[in-house]
Amino acid sequence: MRILTSLTFLLASVAPAQNLFEKAPPQVEQALRERVAKFYQAHVDSKFRQADLLVAEDSKDSFFAMSKLTYKKFEFLKATYTDNFTKATVVTVVERDMIVRGNTFPSVKAPVTTTWKVIDGQWFWYVDEEASKHADTPMGRMNAGATEPARPAGMPADFSRMINDPARRAELVESIRNKVAISKTEITFPFRKSASETIDIANGLDGPIDVEMEMIGKVAGLTAKLGKPSVPAGGKIQVILKYVPGKEATGKATADKESPDKDGPKPSASLTIRVSQTGQTFKVAIAFNP
Repeated sequence: MRILTSLTFLLASVAPAQNLFEKAPPQVEQALRERVAKFYQAHVDSKFRQADLLVAEDSKDSFFAMSKLTYKKFEFLKATYTDNFTKATVVTVVERDMIVRGNTFPSVKAPVTTTWKVIDGQWFWYVDEEASKHADTPMGRMNAGATEPARPAGMPADFSRMINDPARRAELVESIRNKVAISKTEITFPFRKSASETIDIANGLDGPIDVEMEMIGKVAGLTAKLGKPSVPAGGKIQVILKYVPGKEATGKATADKESPDKDGPKPSASLTIRVSQTGQTFKVAIAFNP
C-alpha cells in the first residue's frame, strides 16, 4: 500500500510537465508556425507595425523599446510547449548581414529564441519576464546574475554579449576572416626560364566576396590575371601568374643583360589581394632565382 501511494504521488508530481515530452496536436503546431512566420516576415519586409499586431498587450512596451532588425530569411526550427500547449518557446534560424567594426559580413545565420502564448485562441509573441530572472535546470532553479545590456528584438543573447565584449567581438571577426584564405604567400620564378604559378582564393563564407588585385613592382615579362572579380559562397577562384624572360618576350637577347649577378640587385615584385567584405589584405611575395 505504501509503495502504491508513493507511486501515485510520483506520477502526480510529473504530470504537469508531461507535455514537454508530448508532440503538439497538428492544428496547434500549424497555428503557431503561421503566426511565427507572419512575425518574421514583417521583419524581412521591415514592416514592424505588422509585427506589433502579433505582440501580446503586456509586452508591447518592451517590443516598442527594442531595436528592430531586418532579416533576409528565416526558418522555423523547433518549438517546445508548456502549460497544456498554451505557451511555447520557439527557435528560429534567421539570416542577416552583420556589420562589425565597419566590416560587413553577408548572410550570417544565427538561432533566435522567442516566447509565445495563446490569448483568445491566437498565438502572440511576448516577453517572459519570470523566465528572464531564472532558469530551471536539472540541478534546480538557477537565478540570473547581473542584468545584461539591452539587446534588439530577436537578437540572440550570445550576440549581445559579443557586441559588448571587445575580446569576443575580435574573436568573431577572426573566425569569419579565417573562412577566406589564399593558397600561397610566396612564389619564386626561375629568372631565365618561362614559368607559371596559380594562387587559389577560397571562400568559406555563406555569401559571395569581392576581390581586388594589385601588382607592386614591375618586372619585365611578369603578368598576373584574376580569374573573376568575385568568389561565390563555398567556391574559389584562381590568380594566374606568368613569367616570360625578356629574350622570349621581345625576341632580343636581353636575358643576359637583365640577369642579376651574384652581387647585383635581385628583381622582385609583390601581389596585393584585397577582400572587400572582410577587410582582409593578402600579400604575396614574388622572387626570382638567378
